[in-house]
Amino acid sequence: MVSRETEFGIGGAFVLASIIPIGIALLGNFPTLNPGLIVNFGLTGVVIGFIGFYLIGTALFRS
Repeated sequence: MVSRETEFGIGGAFVLASIIPIGIALLGNFPTLNPGLIVNFGLTGVVIGFIGFYLIGTALFRS
């Protein structure tokens, strides 16, 4: 079991890391719509972001 600060830091790193694939999915689809790019990068970024927010939430509400 890790400390709250460590879990909060890891969760924040996951949230920051999720910005890159979401940005690739959004900026890569600017001229045309490419569903494969949305699924491959956008969905991956959303999952990484949810993991980060879950870690932050559990660290904040741990007693």
